[in-house]
Amino acid sequence: MSTPFLNISMNDSAIIFRKCTPKEVLIAKSIDSQLFTEAYVRDFSDDEVWIGWDKKIPIAYCSLRHLDGYAFLSRAGVIESHRGRGLQKRMIRLRAKASKRRGSTYIVTYTSQDNYASSNNLASCGFKMYEPEVKWSGSEFLYWIKTL
Repeated sequence: MSTPFLNISMNDSAIIFRKCTPKEVLIAKSIDSQLFTEAYVRDFSDDEVWIGWDKKIPIAYCSLRHLDGYAFLSRAGVIESHRGRGLQKRMIRLRAKASKRRGSTYIVTYTSQDNYASSNNLASCGFKMYEPEVKWSGSEFLYWIKTL
């Protein structure tokens, strides 16, 4: 069972996060390619994906991959005009709820070492840095874990 809606009130506008339909995943891919131009574009075929909408405009997205007993926060992004409003923290919490609902006992993710905003948001949502046995994205990244 997924969490289809999460309403967030900010300054006179309501940002609504809604789980993507298969066609809307293309919108998430488009935002991803705009925000992560130097990284690979995420496939999302194995992920649960949400888009944040400001009225009819997609302004954020996040994805979650369910694995064997745990979950992976696979990607998230907020367009520049909507940053600094707490959306990433809300997307972290949304995915944590979805993970717990699906029976995951913990969540993992990673950030680049210079991504201070994401690192701070993860820490404020209860994530701790850890050293995985296999550094799946490389040794230059920080790895995070949260027990649910």
